[in-house]
Amino acid sequence: MIRHSPLDLTLLALDRDGRADLMAAIPGLREAPEEGPTTLSELISARRRARPAVGEMDGWTILIDTLFAVPDQAEVVHRATRGRNGHAFLWQAASGSHGFGAHHDGAVYRSAFRSGGEWMIDAGEALPEEAGLPFVEDPEGALAELASRLTGLDLGDDAIWELPLTPLVKAPRPSKAGRALGR
Repeated sequence: MIRHSPLDLTLLALDRDGRADLMAAIPGLREAPEEGPTTLSELISARRRARPAVGEMDGWTILIDTLFAVPDQAEVVHRATRGRNGHAFLWQAASGSHGFGAHHDGAVYRSAFRSGGEWMIDAGEALPEEAGLPFVEDPEGALAELASRLTGLDLGDDAIWELPLTPLVKAPRPSKAGRALGR
């Protein structure tokens, strides 16, 4: 069971140390180590002041975005999962929505999204890891358990909530002269 309610959260997990691929796939954002590390607990507590952040745990690269600030998340997942596996999970408490996608080599092979108690998207063959999960009675807990089953990362464990994450900030835009020169 999740220790804290994520409220609004997107979690993207990429296998095989995909940090460089992930950062290359996110337009307009860069890592900001100068801001110091943060944690998932701090991001949840920060609410509207939160920023997306990236870190690693048990061979997975993890992107956390509590405000859906990463632009065009579907395209980011598509680009970041080329040549690897990845899983995206979405919780949005305000609308009672949640969803997930399972990706391999830039393509989604399972996608599901539930809002207002109804499945809005249910594409691809159900994954064996979905079996027996209480999506109707406890959608938040079911999605957290699915994330744990697919990645091996236990979202109920304190370690993931205190994992050091590097915040992401807007990347500086190249100057007009730099754009003209292709920089």
